[in-house]
Amino acid sequence: QLRTLLENAEIYQSKKSRFDSLESHIDILNSRIKKLRDDQEKLKININNRIEKIGVYLLNNDLKRQKEFFEAREFHIDYRNNLAFISDKNAKYSASSSFYLKNSARFAIFLASLSIDKMRFPRFILCDNMEDKGIELIRVHNFQKILIEYLRDFPDDSYQMIYTTSFIPDELNNEKYCVGEFYTEENPSLKNVQ
Repeated sequence: QLRTLLENAEIYQSKKSRFDSLESHIDILNSRIKKLRDDQEKLKININNRIEKIGVYLLNNDLKRQKEFFEAREFHIDYRNNLAFISDKNAKYSASSSFYLKNSARFAIFLASLSIDKMRFPRFILCDNMEDKGIELIRVHNFQKILIEYLRDFPDDSYQMIYTTSFIPDELNNEKYCVGEFYTEENPSLKNVQ
């Protein structure tokens, strides 16, 4: 009977020791998970702050066409609903200003990715139209100049920005920035098509 009690005590001690070891391992894993979540939350805040800062910069440097843009102190993106806004999600702007706001959001995300290494976003953007919704030629030129000026702080081989435009500023219309021909009605992109 004493032997059975001793064997049971040894089994219990072994199980208790294993339980304590597993519990300690669980605590270590939970601690690691918490740290990873905290780090991820800090990174998310850092990314959103950077995107906001760049978005505000793009809006503030727009031509004085939309008062809310050059007075903007905040900039938000609702990723779930694919919506960019300053402070009011329901604010209405002219078609050209709404287009400018959307382009600012796209480029703010891209530009933020250049300065935050851990941002899971390719350092590449393809914008198939820099002008739309009746946006003025001078406003399009200004936006392109803002982007090129901003990108001067980054090595050329660290990103790729491609955009199409019918309104390229004269100072950007060169081999450094442009690829291919400029297409017009007299020089269409599709040749030999009857």
